[in-house]
This record gives sequence, C-alpha cells and structure tokens, in this order.
Amino acid sequence: MFQKDGVWIAPPVWQFEFLNVLATTVRSGKLDFDRASRSWIHAPAYVRDADVNALEVLELAGEAKFAAFDCYYVVLARRMRSLLVTEDQKLIAAFGDVAVSMNDFLAKH
Repeated sequence: MFQKDGVWIAPPVWQFEFLNVLATTVRSGKLDFDRASRSWIHAPAYVRDADVNALEVLELAGEAKFAAFDCYYVVLARRMRSLLVTEDQKLIAAFGDVAVSMNDFLAKH
C-alpha cells in the first residue's frame, strides 16, 4: 500500500485504534511485544494527523448510525476529497463515495 500511495492522512483517533489493534494482536499471540512496540514507535512517521470537526462527526454518526470512530475517517476523506481505504465492508457499503477496499484501491492505482 505505502509504495502505491505514500501519503497517509488520518484523524488523531487513528492512534487509539492502532494501539488497540496492536494490543489485541499481542494478546492473541500473533505478534510479539517487541515487534508491536517497534510498529507503535515508527507508525507516526507514516501517518500525518489531520484535525476533523467533531460536530460533523457527531452529525454523521447520528444520521448514518455508525460509530463516531468510523465517522471521523469518513468526514476526513470527504473533506480532503480523498479515499478511505478500509477492509470494513459495512463502511464500504454505506460510504461508497469515499470508502474502498485495499484490493480495489491497489487495482486502480
């Protein structure tokens, strides 16, 4: 992915979600702590934080009935006129104007 598009922009909540993914993966035994730690330390070099208007997130979350965490990414993608690359099929179905799978993104870029 990074070689196809080296500009990764995300709302600041990405850090909480990424840390949770790392913790879950370590707990399951699929990733050891040292590798997870290195991933955590180096991740900010690859992702640029972008502020998102929380009221827009709240409005979208209420209208679309999605978690606010998910809506942060949708609001940001729409504001940046960019794509939200995700493997969340519900997001792709509900927000097809911006949400695409990794495979679809890679096939088109």
